[in-house]
Amino acid sequence: MSEDNVPVSSLIVTLDKQEALQQAVAAMRAGEVVAFATDTVYGLGTALSSREGIARIYALKGRGSEKALPVLIGDRAQLHQVATGITVAVERLADHFWPGALTIVLPRHASVPPDVALGRGSIGIRLPDHATTIAVLMALGAPIASTSANPTGQPAAMTAQEALAYFPHGLAAILDGGQAPGGVASTVLDLTRPGRPVLLRQGAISRSALQEVLGRPIA
Repeated sequence: MSEDNVPVSSLIVTLDKQEALQQAVAAMRAGEVVAFATDTVYGLGTALSSREGIARIYALKGRGSEKALPVLIGDRAQLHQVATGITVAVERLADHFWPGALTIVLPRHASVPPDVALGRGSIGIRLPDHATTIAVLMALGAPIASTSANPTGQPAAMTAQEALAYFPHGLAAILDGGQAPGGVASTVLDLTRPGRPVLLRQGAISRSALQEVLGRPIA
């Protein structure tokens, strides 16, 4: 937001210069929102620690506060910063499907702002498999609160240009990572109750593939 309260114009940038990445990361730390390519679709993201940034994502998308924001992590070590209840089953799934299109729902760590999942004690976590996303996560050095780059009810943006068309104002930057390769949302698996996995959404990873790794049926 500019000083006269007029929303700033969104701008597509490339990552061929290190300062572009650093500027985007600084904006996220300051509570701004950035769009970037992931291994599924383009996403919107801000630093998980920024309650202001989280509020901006909800406002940009017109998203109801009852819908939680997924969390993206840059490496397995960050999982312990955002979740509890990390069982052998969680580790096994992470070994097989991370980085990749699997979102695992776990009990939320007390240090995570409740704004990402109001009224819930759980959050969805994913370690993505895309160079642009990982570059942002590594430069930030912390998890990202994220969701697909589209107004609620519209198809997710698959290119930087589509993200710009959806959000011509209000984004600190749109990091151009080319066409998003996935086009299919991540699979979401609830593991908040040990021994009772529940498939909340089947996406890029099938129920049968998850069951084979877990060695048990999934509700």
